[in-house]
Amino acid sequence: MIARIRPESRYTHLFQSLFAGAGYKNALEEELKAYFGVKEILLTHGGRIGLYYLLKALPQKKVYLPAYTCWAVPDAIKRAGKELEYVDIKLDDYNMDIEKLMDCVTPGSVILATHQFGIPCDIEAFKTIAKDRNCLVLEDNAAGFGSTFKEQKTGSFTPASIISFEFSKTLTCGQGGAVLFNDRELFLKVKEIYERETKAPRYPETIGHLSSLAGYLLITNNNFYDVTHWLFDKTKGTTTGYPPPNPDETSAHYRSGFDNVRAKLTHYGMKDIDQVISRRTEIAKFYLDELAACEKIALPDYPDYKLPVFMRFPVRVKDIRKEDFYTKCVKKGVDLAFTFSYSCEPDIRRAPHSHQAAETVLNLPVYSKLTDNDLQKIKEVILTA
Repeated sequence: MIARIRPESRYTHLFQSLFAGAGYKNALEEELKAYFGVKEILLTHGGRIGLYYLLKALPQKKVYLPAYTCWAVPDAIKRAGKELEYVDIKLDDYNMDIEKLMDCVTPGSVILATHQFGIPCDIEAFKTIAKDRNCLVLEDNAAGFGSTFKEQKTGSFTPASIISFEFSKTLTCGQGGAVLFNDRELFLKVKEIYERETKAPRYPETIGHLSSLAGYLLITNNNFYDVTHWLFDKTKGTTTGYPPPNPDETSAHYRSGFDNVRAKLTHYGMKDIDQVISRRTEIAKFYLDELAACEKIALPDYPDYKLPVFMRFPVRVKDIRKEDFYTKCVKKGVDLAFTFSYSCEPDIRRAPHSHQAAETVLNLPVYSKLTDNDLQKIKEVILTA
């Protein structure tokens, strides 16, 4: 069976990273600064952890964000003591609806411009609104590593943005992330709070992150995934991400720092990043070309000046329950992901598109380890499901 997700890591790099000396954090920071063309980098324990400390350093009280997004985003915002305001999305690219934002945004707020699934949002329009309403726009680029808007990398347009190195991301070390800064003064404020409130993880914790990543890499191999999927289905059920975890639960993640071991693994990932991005782009083009005529699903739609690197490839299932469509695909040997099977806005009247996406979106596999034969099988399964 073809797995829904497979980490973009190598066993050799995982092993080599166990013996990391000092200096890899600094080296990774310099690589990321050069890659994105930003001024400063703060490495963190995760994307949401970076968002949490970024918001803690800001005076604004309200944050506008998509009503269809990962639960970790509102979790971080609430923990930072900010007020949430959800805005409905567009169904063509799953990003925040600019018109809906203009109708509700109040001056002196933060606008979180999310590049959902890796599809660039209309970042220039967000910046225009922010300027007109005296707001601050930040980028949630957790899913968009390598994506570009008018040939500029997402994550580099605003005073600060977040990226993620979680196990399913384009660049991964299993658990980690970073805040990118174009504003040095803001960087110093966030860094001071972060260093005061976090501590470096112990070596056993770090080894645990790498072991989990290695295990996930092993069990998502096509040769083993039939058993993996059966065990997952029996213990976790069909879907993932639904319902979202309770944001009121305390979490040690927000007090944990980043280390040289994971920095070394991420550094190795940067050496492969162009190849990974190129393959993910090929896979997305294959889906867009080969499944364009399929009436059972709706593909994402975006203009040519947006070049996504898909962290997940979303399709919206039509005229059938997505759970039923999913079951048909699994029986034929292709697993699909249930990203965001919920809307963060509980009132469907305020976010109808977000609720529709939550009820209908599944994700096709898009990791670079997929072979051409895998893609042909996925195509056949989708067309005949």
